[in-house]
Amino acid sequence: MKKNIIISIGYLLVFFIGMISGILLRQSQSTWTSIQKCLVHNDSKVEDNGWDEDFKLVKIKSSIDNNIQKAYFFKSDANQKRPLIVSLHTWSGDYKQRDELAELCKLKNLNYIHPNFRGPNWTKKACCSKFALSDIEDAISFAVENSNVDTSKIFVIGVSGGGYATLSSFMRLEHDIEKFSAW
Repeated sequence: MKKNIIISIGYLLVFFIGMISGILLRQSQSTWTSIQKCLVHNDSKVEDNGWDEDFKLVKIKSSIDNNIQKAYFFKSDANQKRPLIVSLHTWSGDYKQRDELAELCKLKNLNYIHPNFRGPNWTKKACCSKFALSDIEDAISFAVENSNVDTSKIFVIGVSGGGYATLSSFMRLEHDIEKFSAW
């Protein structure tokens, strides 16, 4: 009896901590975006959209329905082939969401793409749908075709909804991906 009461109190405690965390996280538009803004260097040249001018806004035609999906793309200028970082936006984010991995990729001269994959995850065609996963695949194909990607070193990385999309990509992508990192 005493053990059941302790277990029940533990469940209630976890429930209330979860509720409070959810309320606090909802207070800001995106905790991840806030963290990213703190980590981005203030001395870099930034366009009105918040992205460094070296990151090009590209439009990628979806292979599943011909929809145009946007992405931010950085092409390594190295002579030899370089890895590709595919950074997936958070649950309520989209391709415009700032990403400190972008600055790190530029610093390390790595190929980088930050696809939209149907935007925030509250629509039918987003949230790891066949459309969103196809868009991620198309973004990888675009980067491979338009830069010097070492195709044995493609990395898919995401946090929050991007982590969820990373896990779904792990099960569905046709590209040979070196590593998946879901946070």
